[in-house]
Amino acid sequence: ISIGLFVAWFGFFTVFINTLTGFDSVREEYDHLGTALGATKWQMIRKVYFWKAFPHISTGMKVAIQQSTVGAIIAEFIATGSGMGFILISAKDTARIGLLFGSLVLLMLAGTVLFLSTAAIINKINELKSLPGHE
Repeated sequence: ISIGLFVAWFGFFTVFINTLTGFDSVREEYDHLGTALGATKWQMIRKVYFWKAFPHISTGMKVAIQQSTVGAIIAEFIATGSGMGFILISAKDTARIGLLFGSLVLLMLAGTVLFLSTAAIINKINELKSLPGHE
């Protein structure tokens, strides 16, 4: 459980800072429009701020998934006796170059699959957002 917390902490701040940047980039006119239409603060966040900040949030998520992959490997270097980080260290220590490079290739593939999966989910959300009738 501590490795999971470390990985979540490793990727959290990228998404958090990008979300704040996206919220800050929403033009003041939207606040005035929301006030004129009687929108509550939560309605403004859900219907305006979130969608205007979504490009920033999605960029943060794409970077965070890569950082979290690195964080998991670092946590396994430090704290466990199993996992890919442990395999990398033991392969280096025992000079098993084939295992070392094979592990690195698997890590690169895992990082690529996680990134592409995240990008596909974000693209699907963007497609759903642009459908007619979306409010």
